[in-house]
Amino acid sequence: NGKISWDERFTHADINWILSKISYASGQSEYFNNPITEGTVFKDITWGKIPPLSTFRFLVAYGDPAPSNKEAKGRTGACYKTIQLVGSIGEKFYIINCYLEHVVNLKFVQWYYDLEEYVKQKTQVYNYIENNTLQDPFYEQVFIPIFSQLAKEKGHAINITPDTRKKPDKFARIEGNLEHLNRTGKLIFNEDEKQNPHMQRLKEQFEAVEPTLSTLVDGPDAVEGAVFIINAKIRSMTPPLVVKYKPTNKRY
Repeated sequence: NGKISWDERFTHADINWILSKISYASGQSEYFNNPITEGTVFKDITWGKIPPLSTFRFLVAYGDPAPSNKEAKGRTGACYKTIQLVGSIGEKFYIINCYLEHVVNLKFVQWYYDLEEYVKQKTQVYNYIENNTLQDPFYEQVFIPIFSQLAKEKGHAINITPDTRKKPDKFARIEGNLEHLNRTGKLIFNEDEKQNPHMQRLKEQFEAVEPTLSTLVDGPDAVEGAVFIINAKIRSMTPPLVVKYKPTNKRY
């Protein structure tokens, strides 16, 4: 539950310093008694160059707010807040940028503005926030006021859409919707963000995905949400196929 079992000896700052020096999987194994077999579902991560943002028809910024309102120093093992910026061209999906960290709610909402500045209106961005039945009161009571507060401070609002999809099992979603994309090299991580600690955490969480899902995989979960929304939007924007036949008196 994110609590130190030997708090007489170690502080949260001590533990977080140690965790910052090792991989996500190593930290789970050594300090959370949660051994992880890396690379069994997502065996290889593909890094590549992202096309110019202006060539994307649209992008999706998908956020998972998590219930906690504490920084990492207070919640060593808590769920991560995350926003994933994802786009698609042809059959390929690009993870363009991301945030993945233990932060307070205000900073989570600020991330949407940071991504807006990152894109610089080179294409349309659709902003989503996960809002299932368990999160709905939390979204209404906590996040709507924060979005309103920042809109007043910054002079404009972020157009945010709650994702109320009733989601199936987490592992089934992530494996079923992302594994084949990753295996065929169609899920591409932005190589220009390879040294970004948020992107590194995302990579490590992908490598930690297991059927038991005893580990925290909030990043891959949000990527799946973005991919699902992109596919739904593409289907809705694609005109239906109309097949025309030449007139003939032999066809009934």
